[in-house]
Amino acid sequence: IKWVDLSKNTELIHLHVGTNFLTSLDVTNNTKLKKLYINRNPILEIDLSKCPDLEWLYYHDCTELKTLDLSKNHKLTYVQGSFSYTLESLNVSNNPALEFLDCGYSLMTSLDISSCTALKYIYCAYSKLQSLDVSKNTALEELNCYANEITSLDLSKNTALTSVSCFENRMSSLD
Repeated sequence: IKWVDLSKNTELIHLHVGTNFLTSLDVTNNTKLKKLYINRNPILEIDLSKCPDLEWLYYHDCTELKTLDLSKNHKLTYVQGSFSYTLESLNVSNNPALEFLDCGYSLMTSLDISSCTALKYIYCAYSKLQSLDVSKNTALEELNCYANEITSLDLSKNTALTSVSCFENRMSSLD
């Protein structure tokens, strides 16, 4: 599939169009969408701002995607998008329900997860992150931030942590 028109499918709540040849996908009329799987597509951009009920997003291996703004998707609990090698910016600045975030293997140099207070799992390895502030993520249980450019990491407020992988960084301190 190279092109999809779902503009008249306004009752759509689940969409799986993974492993195709889509370079764009318009879901602005699909305001009831809860689960979206767009993995393994050369999508250049996607506007999810009109999908306020979105809970799951799977954009794994979208190798042409450069930016992704999820700040209007307040109900998101699960985001998986590793191997989106060209991703430079991921906005999760207003996602308090987010529990699972997988955004590794990207070009991101920064990631603001301060509003993701329910976050339990994060995988942001093999990126270009220079810093990572997890001080507001007190529910965090597993942190995988290895193979980045992080210089220091303060985990003193993350008492729920059961697993930390932070090797291959430029760290001078770990608290």
